[in-house]
Amino acid sequence: MKYIEEAKVIGQWILNTTTKEIDLIAPQIAAEAAPGQFVNVQVSRHTAPLLRRPLGVAGVDRERGVIRLMYRIVGEATKILADVCSGDALSIVGPLGHGFDRNAKKPLLAGGGTGLAPLLYLAESMAADGIKADVLMGGRTADDVFWKDLYEGIAGRIGITTDDGTLGTRGTVMAL
Repeated sequence: MKYIEEAKVIGQWILNTTTKEIDLIAPQIAAEAAPGQFVNVQVSRHTAPLLRRPLGVAGVDRERGVIRLMYRIVGEATKILADVCSGDALSIVGPLGHGFDRNAKKPLLAGGGTGLAPLLYLAESMAADGIKADVLMGGRTADDVFWKDLYEGIAGRIGITTDDGTLGTRGTVMAL
């Protein structure tokens, strides 16, 4: 089931020079969001851009009714989102999509950039079930692989690639 919620911002954190995490109180969405699902966020009601932005759910705290989203600041809409403050409200539609299949006995998760956000939620939920997925993560540069710290403790082995070779193997995750 999908909901439209007025979600209250409870905080934003800088993850690297272009990426932020935003946590929102959205109890209906938090109660139902599964790993691999996403939400559509309306970043502004009064000015352009009018279209909602899809963001993968990076984590959920069901008890507190909180969802965690991570995004890269690349255009006008994400610049507006980056300026949102604690206490502000955002209109959110979700959870959307079907989510990931969680039947793997020895999962291998592979992704790069903000594509690692929904995989983080998957890795957390699998770790809660006693399964530590191996993770292959990639970024353009070493600065883009801050994800390693977020996956520590919930993932099994972690392989890293960067496009420029500044950390891990040079190339994409396919190189591993």
